[in-house]
Amino acid sequence: MQSSKVWSKHGYVAQLAQRYRVITIDVRGHGRSDKPEHPAGYDIQASVRDVCALLDHLEIAQTHFLGYSLGGRIGLTMAAAAPERLASLVVAGSSSRPQCGAVNVVMFPDAIAVTEKWGVEGFVQGWQEHRGTTMGSGFRATVDALGARGLVALMRQWDAEPGVAEDVLAQVQTPSLFFAGSRDMLRLADSRHAAALMPRAYFTLLEGADHGQTIAMRDRILDRAEAFFRLAEFPDIEKLSAVG
Repeated sequence: MQSSKVWSKHGYVAQLAQRYRVITIDVRGHGRSDKPEHPAGYDIQASVRDVCALLDHLEIAQTHFLGYSLGGRIGLTMAAAAPERLASLVVAGSSSRPQCGAVNVVMFPDAIAVTEKWGVEGFVQGWQEHRGTTMGSGFRATVDALGARGLVALMRQWDAEPGVAEDVLAQVQTPSLFFAGSRDMLRLADSRHAAALMPRAYFTLLEGADHGQTIAMRDRILDRAEAFFRLAEFPDIEKLSAVG
């Protein structure tokens, strides 16, 4: 739950811009994008339509897609719904499974009820007590901008997210590369599972990283991702496997 600025903060934009045209997106509820106060406003299919509309506006027929957490779920949904728009997909710390219960695991137990009763400050306090650490400035800025109603709406839709069905994933031909931290237990299992189902997908373990630390491992991710982007343009599975 951070804006597109997170990609610049961790150096992804500067490195990728040396070779690619880089487009970063504030998804719904983040950064400068709208912050609906009703769950349907955060429907993941709507987010996929947003991405496709932006590509249309920029006259981009196909793109490499790099997504973290929610961004990864958008990318996976897009690979199922609009595969012709993706040259390749790189997913970090994410999941294709139904998200029921994920809010309580990723945030803290009863996060929705706490936020409904105590507002943003209650959410921040609950998150910090559960984690034993201070909430980062980027995350806090997103939470404050959402407000209690927007935050509750986002979490309710997240918890209702159906994921991508296994039989659909098994048909996705988009070259895909998954990353997950060894300490990101929920997303680690989910990423391995999705990579095993998808015929052209590969998995890389980020040793020592939890969910929040995954995106900070830029060098490890981009070393493999950039090679993957280049090779994904060719239908040579053996070469792709060597990178993944």
